[in-house]
Amino acid sequence: QLRTGIRAAGISVETVNTNDVLSTVSGGIRRGTDIDGDLDLLLTVDAEKLQGWKGGTFFLYGLGIYGNNPSQNVGDVQGVSNIGALNDWKLFEAWYQQNLFEERFSILAGMYDVTSEFDVVRSSSELFVHGSFGTGPDLSLSGKNGVSTFPTTAVGIRVQGKFTENFTVRAAVMDGVPGDPNHPTGTHVNLRDDDGVFAITEAAYYRFLAPESDEQIQERRRPSNIRRLTFRRLGRAAE
Repeated sequence: QLRTGIRAAGISVETVNTNDVLSTVSGGIRRGTDIDGDLDLLLTVDAEKLQGWKGGTFFLYGLGIYGNNPSQNVGDVQGVSNIGALNDWKLFEAWYQQNLFEERFSILAGMYDVTSEFDVVRSSSELFVHGSFGTGPDLSLSGKNGVSTFPTTAVGIRVQGKFTENFTVRAAVMDGVPGDPNHPTGTHVNLRDDDGVFAITEAAYYRFLAPESDEQIQERRRPSNIRRLTFRRLGRAAE
């Protein structure tokens, strides 16, 4: 009853825990087995159901990183585990999104993970654990402290337009230095004059081979898929 009432009010609370168990069995710096973990705490508020703001969504994402990063044994350039990072508990995302014109246009502002919608390669990122399969080093290693993605995000604005059922264009402008490179743990929002900006634009064409069943729609909306773009709805469909 309580859960049903909360969801009817447009409030959704989700938790997702992911673990990797990786062993260095040949090469690397030293032999060893490490377990790292990523605990996601997600709060989504449908502003239309709660307050009558049509097309509005509030989103908060708390991130907990724990365990031992396998990179300490491997000696990799880019993380062998895409959830490997310094142990930390932080606010990872906090944004408001407004969809307009029958969801043909979307604008989002706040702390935002750009790789949740840009440079998404679903087939590889869902099958492999190496960091390059999620976000390539050409993007993730850009700038003084990487781009606004795991494990540290920046504030900025993302706009997105859906021109046909298959063709979408999106662009984002973010603070050029996510967090504070001198203090890698915790949540830091520092807008310095010398940070510059990170700007990215992407055009996407989607080809849908067959209509989705109800089961496929529910699978696409599972919490484990919440950080990836839902192609049939414009904007971040974190619900």
